[in-house]
Amino acid sequence: MSINKEKLAAFQGIKQKLLGMLNAAQESVRDSQNEANSHIGAMQSRYDTFKEEAQYLATAQKIRVIKLEGSIKECERLMERLSVDTLTYRKIEPGALAVIGDEGKPSLEKYFLIVPDCAGEWVSIGGRQVLSVTPDAPVIKPFIGLEEGEYPEDFDGEGSLGSAYVKGVC
Repeated sequence: MSINKEKLAAFQGIKQKLLGMLNAAQESVRDSQNEANSHIGAMQSRYDTFKEEAQYLATAQKIRVIKLEGSIKECERLMERLSVDTLTYRKIEPGALAVIGDEGKPSLEKYFLIVPDCAGEWVSIGGRQVLSVTPDAPVIKPFIGLEEGEYPEDFDGEGSLGSAYVKGVC
């Protein structure tokens, strides 16, 4: 199986998780709105804030629904791109598999799949365990936009990657 097909399978799993999260968020919006609607009229006292709190919760859940819908659309866009076998990534961006190496420890490699949401999932690609991360994750953010062989300008080299660079992108 090609790397793109394996990444496509990983994105299909991520999309399913996002759809589950979206369903839960939509149900929470309905529950919160029903709770807000069940408190009739003005507050009985200044301490009676149940209706107001339920309205805040409903609004927050609506925002979560909008963000999840955006992540699902981004996931679908990336899946469409990955369905073309000839697609190759030259720089680290959403959809790319990034291999980060350490010149001080040549045998050390870290693998990251750049995803729009549902970060923290481990997936198997090319026989390796790959951590899915969003572009804003501190571990990958300094590398976004870099190509193979490039070093990030501002990478805090604490931990296992002291002098990290982009070892590969696919």
